Amino acid sequence: MANKVLFFTATAAQYAALQTKNESAIYFLTDTGEIYKGSTPFSFPCKLVDEFPATGVKGVIYINADGIAKIWTGTAYVDFAGNGADKFLNAVNRHVVTAEEAGTGVFTDTEAGDVGVLFTMAYGSQMFIELTDLVDAYAADNAGSNAVAVTVTGYNISADLNVSEVDGNLLEVKNDGVFVSPLVWQTVE
Repeated sequence: MANKVLFFTATAAQYAALQTKNESAIYFLTDTGEIYKGSTPFSFPCKLVDEFPATGVKGVIYINADGIAKIWTGTAYVDFAGNGADKFLNAVNRHVVTAEEAGTGVFTDTEAGDVGVLFTMAYGSQMFIELTDLVDAYAADNAGSNAVAVTVTGYNISADLNVSEVDGNLLEVKNDGVFVSPLVWQTVE
């Protein structure tokens, strides 16, 4: 024998005020977004709150406007692991090693003036990575062409165009780039 399913909408207060819930009915709570089949909750038990209530409903996840989430166990709230600030990283900054720092602590194997990234972890420990460690430095192989010379010096990579000085070469390097004078056609008379 098939049962009829009844659908109702109500506010949470109206639903709570029902002395007996119809176990063959689906209740949509319009103000909280919850769904019940009779007295059994069927929606994800999550509530947005301005403040965490002194006691909650067991198994319900409460989330405040700051994104802090807690679940009520029946006797106390338990925080979710992802709450709040990053538990590992506090700050990341570009850092130039000073003479006092060079060769000490997290700046071991560095010299004054070395540039890198200083990571400060949530619990105060630090880690320094030199920029040269972040970029593979290659010696340029210019054997295939004498036209362009690539060099790597410290933190700078540069490419220079070699212009032949052979008489009659029309190519020259100007401030805004490479230039070739236009050909001037002449008529033989």
